[in-house]
Amino acid sequence: MDFRFKQFSVKHQKSSMKVGTDAVLLAAVADVNGANHILDAGTGCGVIALACAQKSSATIHAVDIHEPSVKEALENFRNSPWSGRLKAFELSLQQLAAQEAQSYDLIISNPPFFQQSLASPELSRHNARHNDQLPFRDFASATSRLIRKGGSVWVILPVTESGFLTKEMLKVGFSENYILNVIPVKGRKPNRRIAEYRNSEDVIFTREEEIVIRNADSSYTDIYRQLTKDFYLNF
Repeated sequence: MDFRFKQFSVKHQKSSMKVGTDAVLLAAVADVNGANHILDAGTGCGVIALACAQKSSATIHAVDIHEPSVKEALENFRNSPWSGRLKAFELSLQQLAAQEAQSYDLIISNPPFFQQSLASPELSRHNARHNDQLPFRDFASATSRLIRKGGSVWVILPVTESGFLTKEMLKVGFSENYILNVIPVKGRKPNRRIAEYRNSEDVIFTREEEIVIRNADSSYTDIYRQLTKDFYLNF
């Protein structure tokens, strides 16, 4: 069954990772203003790229190493109002960086993050969730080659893994510009962190905020509804 948003629909039956809260929240939070060329790294079914197309007038490239995901993303792109601005490629982020074909104003990613854990019995799901194919060091190196000066990289990760990625991003010259700690239910600790890394020589002071997704009674909070109302049908 397709996942329907206000302005587009997404098929995600064949993709390695389905539509989820992480991807939609990241796309909702990321500041795409002024970006002419955007890269969605590890696109899966293409939901982040589609959301960014809705929010901007940018040309958007999407890459993934999972062939069925790329085919499904391409179908979703063709069926969207922004088909002329969206392209998907079966390619790793490392391979794209090695080509050095283009620089991007903004790179956005919901990357694989498990570093040491049992493998999923389904290989495509394992690769989507485990960073065997895209270690944080490789992610930092590749994005540093693909981003233009002054550009931003937006990522959502579990809190601990976000700290590991930040260390690698700082090593290759990025600054951490913004952090959004994501609390799943009021009263709990954050379980996700959205971070913006800026490729800039300017001195940057990190701005840190938090968002709670659900109230104690499991209803969505007003701030989460406000952030995602342009996408979800029921908000």
